[in-house]
Amino acid sequence: MQPTELIDAIRRPLSPDTQVEVPATREEYDQVCEVIESEEMKHPQLLYDSARSVAIVVAAPSPLHSGMASEIMVQLGMKSGRS
Repeated sequence: MQPTELIDAIRRPLSPDTQVEVPATREEYDQVCEVIESEEMKHPQLLYDSARSVAIVVAAPSPLHSGMASEIMVQLGMKSGRS
């Protein structure tokens, strides 16, 4: 069984900070996770909601949010270094 709809969803360009839900079985999700791991893809990330049987494709964060996260980590590191 080829999870083509889910594969298509992870391969198409997604706008930053978006999520796409794709109906999928757990087996399809696991197959696509193996593809992501074998290709060492950092984004998109893939989650699974077993209650609804959907895979959730999470796009990379926008540069703004990515920069904010980096700044927060720097600030946390500076505060923990002072203690």
